[in-house]
Amino acid sequence: MKLRLLALIVAGCAVAGLPGPASATGGPGDHWIDTTPAGLDVYASSTATVELDLNLDGTPDANYALIGQTTIARGDPSDDSTNYPGLRPIDGHLDVIDTEIVSMSLTDGTVTLIAGAGLGQGGVLPASWGAIAEQPTDPALGDSLFDVYLELDLGGGTYAYSQTPIRISSVVDRIPMIATYDSGPVLITLHDSFQGGNRIANLTRLEFTTIVPEPAVLTLLALGGLALIRKRRA
Repeated sequence: MKLRLLALIVAGCAVAGLPGPASATGGPGDHWIDTTPAGLDVYASSTATVELDLNLDGTPDANYALIGQTTIARGDPSDDSTNYPGLRPIDGHLDVIDTEIVSMSLTDGTVTLIAGAGLGQGGVLPASWGAIAEQPTDPALGDSLFDVYLELDLGGGTYAYSQTPIRISSVVDRIPMIATYDSGPVLITLHDSFQGGNRIANLTRLEFTTIVPEPAVLTLLALGGLALIRKRRA
C-alpha cells in the first residue's frame, strides 16, 4: 500500500507543478538496508536486452536492445518481506526492503517494453513486485529481485504478454541501485493477450540495467505537504 502511495505522491507533485522532495540514499557499507527510508527512484536511462524465440522452436532468434525510463518504488526497511514472506528470518533485524517497478517504458524505436501495474494496452498489467534482502554472510550486500509482468509492442499492431512473471535478480550494494538484473536462460511463453489468447513467442532471456539513476525519494511528510497545499488552494 505504501509503495502505491509513493507513486501517487509523485504524480500529485507533478500535477501541482511542485519539485519532488530532496533525495536520500542508502549504502554502500554494512547494514545500509536497515536505515534506507522509503522512496521512489527514477532511472532516466535504464536499459534492457530482450531475447526472443519467434519461431517457437526453443531457440533464440531475435534480440532487442531497449532504453528508456524506469521508476522503482521501495518501502521502509522491515523484518521480512510483505510480498515474499519467509525471505529472511523474523529476528528483529530490519534487513528487507519491498520494492515495485511502478513504471517501465523502454524502446529501440520499434519494439517497446512496458511494465507496471495498470499499464499496457487496456491497463491489463499487474504489479511487478520485488524485494531487497541483506545477505546473511555479507551485510554490505543485498539480494535483489523483481517478478516482472511485461507487454512487448513488437510493431505492426502485434503485442506479446507474459502471463507468468519473469524473475530477474541481481546483487546490490546501495540505493539508488546500480546493477544489472538477469533472468538467466528461460523459456517463458508469450501470448497475444494477457489472459488466454494465442502463443506467439517465447522469452528466452531478460536483462535489465539501472543506468544514470535520478532518484526522487518520497516520505510520508510529502503526503502531508501535498494535502496542505491542496487545502490552501481550495
